Amino acid sequence: MAETGRLSIRTVRGPGGLKRELLVDGHPFATTSRDVVKALELQDDDIISPGEVVESILAQEFTWARQRGLRLLNHRDRSRHELGRRLLEDGYSAATTDAVLERFQELGYLDDQRYADGLIRGKVASGWGRTRVRKALRVAGIDEPTAELALEREYPPDDLDRAREIAARHPVSDVRGAARLADRLIRRGFDPSIARTVAFEAIKVDPTSVDDSQE
Repeated sequence: MAETGRLSIRTVRGPGGLKRELLVDGHPFATTSRDVVKALELQDDDIISPGEVVESILAQEFTWARQRGLRLLNHRDRSRHELGRRLLEDGYSAATTDAVLERFQELGYLDDQRYADGLIRGKVASGWGRTRVRKALRVAGIDEPTAELALEREYPPDDLDRAREIAARHPVSDVRGAARLADRLIRRGFDPSIARTVAFEAIKVDPTSVDDSQE
């Protein structure tokens, strides 16, 4: 690569639209965040040294990634996985992202156990079943031991009682209504056997005695 050349800056499509690709004479040499580009006052058609620009990016990234991370956490609590993904999507390097995440954990800004507990409390209040809650934890990047500990601590021990509470809000009077209620409970994450038991007991019918044609 030439020692100097003409700079061009491209926006990389993605969530937030903050990632920037830097090119010299049409050849990519670095990616970073829009905030870093602004801080370095880089503009299209600048004559630059790619090596010097990379050094400047490395010197600036932690500061701006930290500020971006704090803004995201001020909006709502996040798991380490979620915050890391956002910083990478914004254009920050993996090394900078890891450094910011480690620092935030040291300061207590990131805590996957706290995040998992809060997520479960919110989903339980919304009537989600354990299966669906566990999937939400997995999507958030919560590891299995942390997820299971949170489920044991925060989730009602009896899914059957919780399903009955929800079913009581949706009275049914016939088999078709009970089948629709069972589907509703399954979509909320309750085990299908629990969903059908609760739905059909509302009309005093054994679900094993009901065939598909009746539903």
